[in-house]
Amino acid sequence: MKVIPNVHKFYILLGSLNYYIITDQNELTLIDTGFPHSAKKILRAIRRLGYSPTDLKNILITHADVDHIGGLSTLKKATDAKVYASPIAAEKNNLIDVALEEYQTLPVMSGLRVIPTPGHTACHYSYYLEKEGLLFSGDSLRTLTGRATIWNFKFLIWDKDEMRGSMQRQYDLKPNIICPGHGPTLRNAGKKFLCM
Repeated sequence: MKVIPNVHKFYILLGSLNYYIITDQNELTLIDTGFPHSAKKILRAIRRLGYSPTDLKNILITHADVDHIGGLSTLKKATDAKVYASPIAAEKNNLIDVALEEYQTLPVMSGLRVIPTPGHTACHYSYYLEKEGLLFSGDSLRTLTGRATIWNFKFLIWDKDEMRGSMQRQYDLKPNIICPGHGPTLRNAGKKFLCM
């Protein structure tokens, strides 16, 4: 599904787990890698878009849960893409090439900003295409109710206060579109934050 020109949403497990491919000239950027068995589906999606696996140049990880980083090993071998993640994730995983800095801007499309969004995990990053108003929120927000809110299941929360702070930080961006790790894409998102 095309979210906007150059941003494509794909899902695993009947829409319960999302990953995103950004097409930027002849280079691709992938947001999250799904479960270990997801890599084949991601490689098929790249080909369906008319690209080859070696066109994937960047893999950005929101956080190190297995449903977001599980396909990394296979994808890195198939593509030789450079992998970006938080410093904590980089310390624990030798497949990660670059430890990102908070608020760093990556040269993807008009500039992809790294937003620190801990709460679900201690080392969670969201990514924001400012010009497009598009936020890749990973698991820092949920959109299942048609609103942007935090998770309310204790087992999905590392620190609830941090999660609330991350929600505020993302609300302050005034995103037009939220692309979450799980659930539907949320459009007109700036007006749909719950409890802000």
